[in-house]
Amino acid sequence: MNAAANALRDARAALIPVEVSEVAADPAAGTYSAAQSVHLSAGAGTTGAPEVLYTVDGSTPQALSRQYSGPIDVVADTTITARAFHVGLKPGPLSVLRYVIGQQPSRAR
Repeated sequence: MNAAANALRDARAALIPVEVSEVAADPAAGTYSAAQSVHLSAGAGTTGAPEVLYTVDGSTPQALSRQYSGPIDVVADTTITARAFHVGLKPGPLSVLRYVIGQQPSRAR
């Protein structure tokens, strides 16, 4: 391969993402005093929006995991594990999102 072909290949590789972006959550993982509706998203690249798959049982999202299609109601302590996928690209990094929902104070007996 000549120098011009190498330069072109390197330039294309720099422009084409090889991995889908990380899943973002709104609101962010954390501790809250009340239930939350969690929205998940992953950045759309030049190839379109990725598919976000998630679990709430601690397992890693796979092809048969739930596909995100709308807010996830978090009413108790929950860990959402999510990953973005897109045909032709490597899956995005694993996002482990831990939500701690406040409890009522204990009453003295």
